Formats: sequence, C-alpha cells, structure tokens
Amino acid sequence: MIKEKKILFFGLGSIGTRHLKLLKKNYNFKIYAYRTSKRKTLPDITNIYNLDEALKIKPDFVFITNPTHLHIETALMCLKAGIKNLFIEKPISNSVDNLDFFLEEVENKKAVVYVAYNLRHNPVLKKLKTLTEERIKDIFYVESICRSYLPKWRPNRDYREIYSSKKEMGGGVILDLSHEFDYNEWLFGKIISINGTYGKISDLDIDSEDICDVIIKFKNRIIGKVHLDYFSRSNERIIKIFTPSEEIITDLLNNNIRIINDKDEYIETFEFEIDSVYEQQLQYYLDGVENNSNEISNLKEAKELLETLLKFKNQNKILTNSNN
Repeated sequence: MIKEKKILFFGLGSIGTRHLKLLKKNYNFKIYAYRTSKRKTLPDITNIYNLDEALKIKPDFVFITNPTHLHIETALMCLKAGIKNLFIEKPISNSVDNLDFFLEEVENKKAVVYVAYNLRHNPVLKKLKTLTEERIKDIFYVESICRSYLPKWRPNRDYREIYSSKKEMGGGVILDLSHEFDYNEWLFGKIISINGTYGKISDLDIDSEDICDVIIKFKNRIIGKVHLDYFSRSNERIIKIFTPSEEIITDLLNNNIRIINDKDEYIETFEFEIDSVYEQQLQYYLDGVENNSNEISNLKEAKELLETLLKFKNQNKILTNSNN
C-alpha cells in the first residue's frame, strides 16, 4: 500500500495559498497548515494551532511561505524535528543571522532545500536563457526594470499591512523583488559587485525602501543596470540585452521577446497561464525530492545572493525625500 504523502505549510498568505491551490489541483496529498490564529482557516486541509503538534505529523515536505524574517527560524525548527525536505519561498531570509549554521545543519542532516525563485520556470525566461547562452561572449550590457504599484498588488488587502511594506519583516524592493537579481545571475553569471542608491522617496505609507537603482558587474565582465520600484502605476518588467550586432528586449508582462539588428526585427510571443509557471516549479521540486536529487538545491546560490544584496544595502547611499 502506497503511503499518502503529507505536506505542512507555514504561512498561507497570497503565495502560500497559490501553492496550496495548485497542490490540491494536481496531487493527492494530505495537506496540513500551522496557523497562529483560529480566525484563519481554510477548507479541505487540516489546520493545526499548536507548533509541537504540527511538527509531530512528520510531513514529507514543508512549504515555508511565511514572512521572510521567519524563514530561517522556521527551517531550523523543521530540521531539528527531523524534517528534511524544505521548500522555502524567496528570498531565503532578510538577514545573515544563522545562515551559516543553517547551511551546516542542512549538510549534516542531508536535507534537500529549494529556494523558490519561480521566474526560472517562466517559458519566456527559459527561451531567453537559450538565447543568452548562444551569445554570452558578445553580451556587454544588460538592463533590468521592474516597476509596480504596491497598493494594487493584493486588491483585497491594505498594502500597509502586508510584509512588503515592513522593513523588519524583510519587505522593500531589494529583497521583495530579488527575482531581478536572481535571474540576472542565472542568465549572465555570478554578480561580483552592486553599487548605486536605494531608499524611500514616494508618499506610500511604508517604512521599507520603495526604489533601487544600481549598476552591477558580473564575473565575466558584463555590466548591468537594475531599476526596482513600488510606486509606478504603469507596470513594467523588461530585460534589455546588448551585443555589438543586436539588441534583445524581453517583456515579462506581455510575454514576448524582440530581437533587433541593423537589418531586421523578430518577435516571439508566448502563450501560457501564470499558474503553469508555478506548476512547473512544484513539479521540479517534487520530482527532485522523489529522486533524492540534491541538484534541485539552490540554497548556496540563494545564500550568496542574499549576502551580496545585504552588503550593498550596508555600503551604499540611502535616498530620502524631505517632503515625505
């Protein structure tokens, strides 16, 4: 008789609920959730309100989708309880505290940890990776832009109450939108330096940074620029790649790639539902765990990226607006 797999969730905000919905749709798992309030319940899962009881169910997988500042604390509790398969929503943390100890524990217990940067499973970016691999020796400059309006992220919630608006919980564009830095490393190689400015300049009622403008340098000498903000009402997510003979413009909101050279212009558009990106990520993770593959573990990469981002925050200029 095949044992029914058990999944335990820590945190069921917007991203946790998305993962939960897709797991229920595509797999026959027994799903549990540790909840801190009895006002927060969901149907068709087992809600547990005592932490010890939650850990004692010995789940096959744990999904850590609570606020960023709780990730490492939660993951260490799971390892201590003998739970070894951890799916952690990005970023890995908002601090380097206990990071080295966590990696040691992961290695000692032979745990499999995956940090969920879902854009790596986006069909547009996967095609772009193929294009960049073909041109990597010719690329000299890249530009990434992510503009959005925080109050519209979650229409049914007050933006001032979500973790993105709270510095102490790991909010702010640098970590919250760290996808942009992660896919830059995935596409172009190791980032060795980040320099620029960041800060809080809009009238949004938040205490986390709402803008970041930086120049990044890659190990292979490519130069890049990244812009992130929370206050643009005209959403935009663009990647521009420059070689001596062409420009590649990727639009992650309209799902297309344009290649422009002196003689021609080519455009490819991709048709897919956003849930399919998360479904591919879940399948990638679950297959990796099932096959006992440590190849899915990107924990070291996620740790090094976090350290690079926090070093930048500690050493670079903080923007302010005296009117706010």
